[in-house]
Amino acid sequence: HCCDGMGTETYGYASNGSNDNGTRFNVIDRFPYASDSDATDVGDTTRGRDSYNGMSSSTHGYAAGGYAFSPTGYLNTIDKFLFGSSANSTDVGDLTAITGHGTGVSSLTHGYHAGGWATNNRIEKFSFSSDGNASDVADILSTRRGPRGCSSATHGYVCGGGLDTPGSHLNSIERFHFATDSDSADWADMTETKRSYGTACSSATHGFTLGGTDETGNSKTSIVFSVKH
Repeated sequence: HCCDGMGTETYGYASNGSNDNGTRFNVIDRFPYASDSDATDVGDTTRGRDSYNGMSSSTHGYAAGGYAFSPTGYLNTIDKFLFGSSANSTDVGDLTAITGHGTGVSSLTHGYHAGGWATNNRIEKFSFSSDGNASDVADILSTRRGPRGCSSATHGYVCGGGLDTPGSHLNSIERFHFATDSDSADWADMTETKRSYGTACSSATHGFTLGGTDETGNSKTSIVFSVKH
């Protein structure tokens, strides 16, 4: 449950997550795009966790925040591991607060973390070129948990999510500019029902969100929107 992914041009990476028994894992798995084959264990993150968020530079994968077990609680750590090698991640910085269930997006130079539990509206930013803490640079339009994020070359997109009010979900797609540390703006709406969690991915021209849960707690399997950047 609640794992997240990173990738290069040739490999996909998935790390952490939990099973139905509540066991939280710290494994980093890698699988090739060129062949249909199983993933292999190439390293470990610093803590077993779920509900974290993943970002990618051209050379490294990052795992930020999340919920850990033993000791139990939300985290603020930013883990970093090298693509193309079998090595464990290292703790290279902190988010501005402990959090989970947010979303991560990536520019060419920085990782961004938005929203999360306890529900917040922060957009945090950290550099890929040097290890260090994230800084609070802007806000999304409302506090929420479980949004999904997509990236273009110039903008980050924050999609859906749930508010503090039970059963209150959003269908909005917000956009913020990588070049300026400014708040997000309402860009568009998802094409189906309001929902949170699930997963998201980006092509060179479009963003996609998949699955998630709706306001009644029902799980969804559909691709809920495809928006041109």
